Amino acid sequence: VTDDRFDTAGKVQFFHGMGLLSDELYEFAMENCGGNYSDPPNVLCAESIQAIADVSFPKVTISYNTTI
Repeated sequence: VTDDRFDTAGKVQFFHGMGLLSDELYEFAMENCGGNYSDPPNVLCAESIQAIADVSFPKVTISYNTTI
């Protein structure tokens, strides 16, 4: 069993390692969050976490054509 802090940090590192996050965004988050991604300690950290969420979990809209 893990906690949010451990899981979130692991996800950020995983996304970066898989090439889903740029080095620039990863380093910005590392610098501003100090590894605390689940409870951002400042505004810059919160902004970097939001940017990571936007990149990692993009909003996808799927529409279906039900006309046959």
